[in-house]
Amino acid sequence: MQTLRISTQPLYAYLNGKTYDAAIPYLIKIDQLVSEAGMILAIGPVITNDFKGDISDWALKLIQETRLFLI
Repeated sequence: MQTLRISTQPLYAYLNGKTYDAAIPYLIKIDQLVSEAGMILAIGPVITNDFKGDISDWALKLIQETRLFLI
């Protein structure tokens, strides 16, 4: 059995002004859709090289609530 893995552009490139926290419900829904199709989704890099902040709590929540890969 093979699994299809989809990788996206960096997450920050398509947040469209939304915060990381506001993106979680959308990412959960996307994860549900790709999981139902038997696929895995990698959401690409989640921060830029010049990012100044801490998203560890956000990343932990996303990991706990989805099967998404963070690159």
